[in-house]
Amino acid sequence: MLLVFVLFISGGEALTQISQLPSHWVTSADNWSMSDLVCLANTPNSPQSLIVRLRACLEICVEHIYQCVRCRARGHLCEVCHSGRVLFPNFGQVDTRVCSDCGACFHRACLVKLPHESGSAKGKDFHPDHRSCPRCARIRQRIEPKDESPSDSSQ
Repeated sequence: MLLVFVLFISGGEALTQISQLPSHWVTSADNWSMSDLVCLANTPNSPQSLIVRLRACLEICVEHIYQCVRCRARGHLCEVCHSGRVLFPNFGQVDTRVCSDCGACFHRACLVKLPHESGSAKGKDFHPDHRSCPRCARIRQRIEPKDESPSDSSQ
């Protein structure tokens, strides 16, 4: 959702565009007024249509988020390939997947490279595609007690 990033925008064109939109457009993707729906039905292709206004604002905001150091810092790197492309969970990137347990981000193509984890309990260390999440595995390793006993070297 854009709201997380909007709170950090300090100025410029993106903030100007956002301030001109109705607040319910920015705070939720699920709330629409009857006026919004009527406008959408009556003016689907006009320059003042809801779709045109939202798309223009979204493009400006996305451009800002990818160029702004503070906004990019809120993104994630793929937990598999660690490429330099910043991923933003739940931000409309069709090639991005998010672990439902820990929030780690993956490219969809990289997710295929992860091994299946068939023995894990549902909800624990389970990725949406039923693959082992590397971040969940690291977290699990830190939490689980060590079973190794200290070796006795004084014989």
